[in-house]
Amino acid sequence: MNVFKKILSLFKPAKSLPVNEKPLYFTEVAISNIKSHLENRPATVKSAFKVSLVYQKEKVLCQVGFDDYKMIRKTLFEYPVPLIISEKDELFLQGAYIDYHKEEAAYFYYPNVHLEVLDRSNESIFVFYLDRNVIAPDSPISNYSLDQKSFTNNSPLLIRTIFQSNLVESIYLEKNFISIEKITNIDKISFEEKMSEIILSYFETCGYMLYVTETKIEEKQFAK
Repeated sequence: MNVFKKILSLFKPAKSLPVNEKPLYFTEVAISNIKSHLENRPATVKSAFKVSLVYQKEKVLCQVGFDDYKMIRKTLFEYPVPLIISEKDELFLQGAYIDYHKEEAAYFYYPNVHLEVLDRSNESIFVFYLDRNVIAPDSPISNYSLDQKSFTNNSPLLIRTIFQSNLVESIYLEKNFISIEKITNIDKISFEEKMSEIILSYFETCGYMLYVTETKIEEKQFAK
């Protein structure tokens, strides 16, 4: 283990924020409107609320609406409304929720990502941990580290965006947290705010977990 990886790995959360593995949640307002809509559909037509994801290179789009079906797959989890969703999308949407806004008469998807910053004794290293997996649980290697000198523009989006801030000396990723070492002479408060913004933005708009092997690191759900 190289020196900076060894140092950063010491700054692990004492009590990690648990990963939110709850199934896609529907607010009471959303449930009420979905049921009302389905009740008004023809009795001879089987209908359900449909949720589907579009996996793009640097973001994931969530599309919702109603659709008819002849056969509906049995979902991995139980939901309060009839739901059409693929297994891949169902797993990806764990921790997120669907709401309904009466003003716009539309349904909205919220990633619902939470981030906490660990109290630290070393003022140059910040530990950001989330209620989402950073490293995929099935990744052959459970952690990853990189310094500014080794960083390239071929790195995954999350890592690339962190280093392109020009505020970071090195990073260490494991499970659901990221340890980040700032460069010298950077204000601690503004650094913490900027890194929090970058990490949250990534997991709210994209959120691909990272898959690490002996030879490479890549997004787990990378769009084809």
